[in-house]
Amino acid sequence: MEFFLVVIFILCGIGVPIFFTIKNSKPKNVFIRIIEELKKQPREVWFHFFTNKGLEKWIEEDFKIDDIQNLEILEYAYKDYIWKYKVKFMILNKERSYFFELVKNPNIHAKSRWVINNIYEDIN
Repeated sequence: MEFFLVVIFILCGIGVPIFFTIKNSKPKNVFIRIIEELKKQPREVWFHFFTNKGLEKWIEEDFKIDDIQNLEILEYAYKDYIWKYKVKFMILNKERSYFFELVKNPNIHAKSRWVINNIYEDIN
């Protein structure tokens, strides 16, 4: 019985962190988690989720986080240490597609390991 409990504790100690790492590192989950965190956090701490250029583009595009009703990730690709997402937003009953570029945050103590670096609208 003692051996059985030790095995269960070891499996839980290894399995639980691996499960959360796999769940949180999926490309679709990374972007969705950033948007969910932006909805929860006050604007004063949004700098944790953007580069300077990304935050300027966010403000320039005039996104209002509360107006985003639905989002769907259409495509994503990883190239040269940059995640590129094509996302379709439903904003106030209007459908818009945008491209987002996420880069790795060099600050390991930041709230988000990936940050939004660039945003531009899909013209098609």
